[in-house]
Amino acid sequence: PEAERLYNSGISFFKKNDYQSALNSLNQLIQTFPDSKYVASAYFHLALIYSKMKGYSCEAIAYFDLLNKYYPNSFYASLSYFYKGKLFYKKEKFKEAKEMFEKFIKCSPKTKELKEAKIFLAKTLFKMGWHRQAKKVFLELEKKYPDFYIEDPEALYLMGENYFLLKKYKKAITCLFHVLNVYPQIKEKDVILARIADCYNYQGQKSASIKLFKLTEKLYPKTEGGLIAKIRLLEKADTVRKINEYRSIVETEPDTPLSQLAMFKLATTFYEKAEYKKCICILEEMMKRYPRSSLFENVLYLLEKALLKQIEVYTSQKSYIKLINFYLNKKQFFLKVKNPHCFLYLGNAFKEMRLYDQAINVYHMADNLFWDDGKKDEWLFSLGYLYFKKHSYNLAKEKFQELISSYPKSKYKKQALLYLGKSFYFLGDYNKAKKLLSKVIKTSKASFDLFESYFYLGEIFLTQGKYLKALNLYKKAINIGGDSKSLSFIFYNMGKCYLGLNKEKKAMEAFNQVQDGLVKKMANILTSQIDINHKLRELNETSKFIK
Repeated sequence: PEAERLYNSGISFFKKNDYQSALNSLNQLIQTFPDSKYVASAYFHLALIYSKMKGYSCEAIAYFDLLNKYYPNSFYASLSYFYKGKLFYKKEKFKEAKEMFEKFIKCSPKTKELKEAKIFLAKTLFKMGWHRQAKKVFLELEKKYPDFYIEDPEALYLMGENYFLLKKYKKAITCLFHVLNVYPQIKEKDVILARIADCYNYQGQKSASIKLFKLTEKLYPKTEGGLIAKIRLLEKADTVRKINEYRSIVETEPDTPLSQLAMFKLATTFYEKAEYKKCICILEEMMKRYPRSSLFENVLYLLEKALLKQIEVYTSQKSYIKLINFYLNKKQFFLKVKNPHCFLYLGNAFKEMRLYDQAINVYHMADNLFWDDGKKDEWLFSLGYLYFKKHSYNLAKEKFQELISSYPKSKYKKQALLYLGKSFYFLGDYNKAKKLLSKVIKTSKASFDLFESYFYLGEIFLTQGKYLKALNLYKKAINIGGDSKSLSFIFYNMGKCYLGLNKEKKAMEAFNQVQDGLVKKMANILTSQIDINHKLRELNETSKFIK
């Protein structure tokens, strides 16, 4: 009897909104009679009381959790899922809210709260951006409860928004007009009118769209919907007016979501004018001001496009130093970029300035990014080339092999074959080097490719002591022609071949054609050695004659 009295007293206080008295009675019940049949209900009502008290949602959730822990099979335990879901929804923890509403719907199919739980589930799915799943629940509600929105006008409004985001503009218009007809006092009516005008615009009904935007701007000039209408109408204005009006909105409405939209539109306008630096500066300011903006993904997308365009401008001008400085000043934004082409062009700039280590680091920023238009072959070749220049021949080999196997029709394939052959040469794998360099000779018409192939094949045969074959290849390289340094190396190596064949006169002729400074010194050493050997032989001959 005492437990029953405390329980009834607590419920009575609860119904009268005397929450402190209700808390006292129900807590006393739980502490004094922990095995009472009323305890499960007491936990449930304690949670409800805290859910109604401002700032006590965490305590409410804690009591719902205790209820589920100690009385998992009670009616109140299943009902707690619904109320916990509402608390999570209010706290904008939509993932947890979704889980609670789905649990409640599954285990309580015949309760009076079922309709409300489904409404909240549809709204939660919409807030999560799961628009197709939200549409499915909204349709179930509409079928089973045709007037479901009477208890929750927001649900009908969100259903219209959901149709809009799914590009079902006709259905969106029907829903949104229905909201205005049934609930003319709804506070979002300015936004709803602007959204209906958007629907007309996307349906191709430009005239109806412009009329409704103008009406919205006239009826609600300082509201969110009015500013949306103003921004939409500005899209048809000339560039100078657009820029001025967008700036005006940003200055006069700095704390509204419309300021974010105006800033984004301003950045878009500068992008369309090819003023990419101004576009980037505005987006940079927008990210600082509104780090949690709903437009964040759009901002990142436009930022990436503007960065790439500015990079292309510097690249076309061959302004590599400006491009590198631009990258270093905006490095924090490049970390957010997902377009690998940005890093390809940046790496190329560092490569052109012979900053090979920095170029390699920048190229590698594109390692895990998606290439969608065949530029990856250029990236692979550039990386392989830099590794080759850094004498990292194994790493170079990997990149060239990947390029050749993955992009057999690439314009970089022949160059990749050449550098792969040269990489094998420096790694000491002469058989693979010969095979690849011979393939370049058969398939390429480029003078540089042929010159290099003949030169390195000659080097291989010289190393192997096959002097006649080496000489033949060096002569072919000379016929193609090359720079002074390369030709000096060839004449120097030809001299060594002639020495190997004991043709000192020919060797001297080859060494005398060496022009490059360092190679010339090396040739002079061998020339001097030939002279010494010649004089020694003459002395030997004279000595024999005297004897």
